[in-house]
Formats: sequence, structure tokens, C-alpha cells
Amino acid sequence: MPNRIIKESICRSESIDSLTWFQEVLFYRLMVACDDYGRFDGRIPIIKGTCFPLKDLRNEDIMKALQSLSDAGMVEMYEVQGRPYLHLTAWEHHQQTRAAKSKYPAPECNRKHLKSNDINGNQTKSNVPVIEFDNDNRIRNRNTPPIPPVSSLEDFLAAYPCSGNRHLTEVAYIDCLMTRQVTEDKLVAAAKNYAERCRILGTEERYMKRPENFLRNLEYCQYLPGVYTAPEEPKKGRGGKGFGFEMQNKYDFEELERELMQN
Repeated sequence: MPNRIIKESICRSESIDSLTWFQEVLFYRLMVACDDYGRFDGRIPIIKGTCFPLKDLRNEDIMKALQSLSDAGMVEMYEVQGRPYLHLTAWEHHQQTRAAKSKYPAPECNRKHLKSNDINGNQTKSNVPVIEFDNDNRIRNRNTPPIPPVSSLEDFLAAYPCSGNRHLTEVAYIDCLMTRQVTEDKLVAAAKNYAERCRILGTEERYMKRPENFLRNLEYCQYLPGVYTAPEEPKKGRGGKGFGFEMQNKYDFEELERELMQN
């Protein structure tokens, strides 16, 4: 099992601070147990045997701690073909993916969200909103109104100055349309305005915001039409093709030298 990365900022995380000591320990041990995609077997006895092989713990204690991690949004419990699995939700932002394929099925595969395991490791369906995918791998949510037609996602991606995770970008894009009351035209315009700003300021790609973060962190709001103001073009310096260089080329230095010698 490869090593995992724990950043110093975790000490100031409000999500971590809201956990009990045991919940926090379970979270760290799940980080070690998960595969390279942040997924693991969701059965309580398997979690107990893998994460706490030397501890005498009750299945019920692990069940309650896991449910608390799920309620905090740190762990997603789901079911594929009748078997429970879990996924650490922020995995992609903090860990490196080395394996070409996950050991466990992805949450997107006709998933059903789960809650409250019983003492034998069985889980029941949750009544929280369930995001699922249709045959075209597009997002479908049973417990919310149908998503509006999406026709300009490709235009948004084409206008954006750098690439990112397409799946996460599509999720964030649709979430903006559903919950932020913003139109596709405005999102595409925001992408173009951000691209313009990066061009004018000469922003390197590595410093550009990923499109998924641009959307879900509401960065796009400051680039919407009527809000965004383009920065001024940087003024040319005195070197190169600037003013000083052009004036310098107007002088004939040989002629100046002859005049000076005559005087």
C-alpha cells in the first residue's frame, strides 16, 4: 500500500475539528486502507479488521463513527450491485493516483447512497438526495427537479484558458445552472472574460484556476457580464520595442562623432 499525503493544513480544518478523537483516527486509517482512488469496502467487519486489527472494538462503534464521517461530508457511502462501498470525498485534491484502475467500482455506477450500518455490517438506503448517471453518463438526480437542458458546456470548455477534470467541471457546471440561477450564456461569458484577463496579465497556465474550481468556488461571479472589468494592458518598458529603443535608432552615431570632432 503506497504512502498517503497529510497536509499541515489539516490541523486547522474545521471539518476535522468537528470530529471526536475516534472518528478522526478512523478517518486517518481509512486513508491508509483505501485504494489509489480513495475507495474501500464498505462492510463494517472488513473496515474493523483492516483499520483496527489489534484493537478490541465493537462493530457498532465503527458504524457510528463512519456515519458521522458521512454526515460531515468526508466519506461517501454507496452501493453497487447490492454491495456497500465507501469513498473519501476529497481524495482527488490531496492524494496521488498511481494505479491505472481502482480495486472497487466507482460511485457513479448506478449508485445508491447509504446510511446507518447495523451491527452485522448491513446498510440501509438514505433519504438524502441521490445523484445518479443515465446511459449517456450525464447527471440525474431523483429527488430534485430535472436539470435544465445543457447545450453550451463545450463552448464553456473551449473558451476557458486551461483544462481540468471534465467530470468535475460538468458536475459544477450543472450545479451552477440548478442552484445559482445563472444562465449558460453568462457562464460562457465568464470563461471568456477570465481567459482575457489571463492573456492581458500573462498568467501562466500553472497559476490559472482549474475550471471545476472556477465554478464550484463561485470564482466565476467576478467575471460575469456587468461585473467584470478588463485590466489595463501592461505598458511597454524602455527596452526591446519600447520608446527608448525606437528613439535610439533615430541617431546616426557616426555622424554625431564627426560633428563632435569638428567642434
